[in-house]
Amino acid sequence: MMGGGMMGGFGGLGGFGGLGILGALLNLVIWIGFLALVGYGIVWIVRQVNGNGLTYPATPSDAQNSTSSAEELLKLRLARGEIDEAEYQRLRQLLRS
Repeated sequence: MMGGGMMGGFGGLGGFGGLGILGALLNLVIWIGFLALVGYGIVWIVRQVNGNGLTYPATPSDAQNSTSSAEELLKLRLARGEIDEAEYQRLRQLLRS
């Protein structure tokens, strides 16, 4: 038989030894931190699998960067000979509109 009463000496509120309510609050804070860490880990894993998770420009500056990136791809396709100059100009105008 264990000493310390029914709870085995761990206090009635489930908190770290005989700390009582302070121990219970500390326990709650630790669990909330643990769950937040697990949630952050899940979000991080999903973003690693799916890229950054954005399917549209979040801000106007992101839209500008997206357009610049698309223009860089067009330049690369032109340099590789995948498209001709007329197609390049047409697609570039389409991106800017």
